[in-house]
Amino acid sequence: MTFPWIYPVRVVQALFGVIVIGLTGYGPSPQNKISENPKKN
Repeated sequence: MTFPWIYPVRVVQALFGVIVIGLTGYGPSPQNKISENPKKN
């Protein structure tokens, strides 16, 4: 019984990537991840 474990791993990685992008984009402090906005300074 050889289960292709690469597929669940890829699904978890995809979900984790989406979560990380969502947190960095809509987090409480996105300016820490993104380059600091020069307009506010």
